[in-house]
Amino acid sequence: MPLRNILSLIPTKRKEFSYNFDIDRRAWYVHDTNHHTNKICGIRWGYEPFNNSVRIGWRPSSFKGLPCFQIMLYSYVNGKRVYSPVTKIMYGQKCSIEMEINDKALDKRFEYNTMYQMAVNIKFTVHKQNEEDYECIKSVVFDEKPSTEWIFQEQPYFGGKQTAITNHYINLIRK
Repeated sequence: MPLRNILSLIPTKRKEFSYNFDIDRRAWYVHDTNHHTNKICGIRWGYEPFNNSVRIGWRPSSFKGLPCFQIMLYSYVNGKRVYSPVTKIMYGQKCSIEMEINDKALDKRFEYNTMYQMAVNIKFTVHKQNEEDYECIKSVVFDEKPSTEWIFQEQPYFGGKQTAITNHYINLIRK
């Protein structure tokens, strides 16, 4: 059984998760036609990741003609998939992610929407040399709480239904 699957089988009831990561330049590749989102980390309720889950991923991109990575919020809420771009980063750029599960969304998009029972708030921080850090807060809201309290942490995964065609290198530290 691949290491990814073994680590994803350990449940928790934690409500906060933190990660530091950066993506090596060897991970950049020419866009695939399916626009796969490579997963960095995330959480899911139960064993099925395509029902209720919140994940952070990346895709190859470009910025001012230079290769970079598009960071994506990638979630399933009651089986419905939602993508949301977060920011672009350069290879080697240090980033951190803080995920918190609670009953209030911090994302301004949900400021006047109170018709949900649970929110996962994600704070992204891109650490910049000689500049102020970039921060972004996104929320994923659930109309109903998932049927289980057990949460599983998702591990890095490269590709979509088909695995990636090349090797990818990221540095990921769970705190």
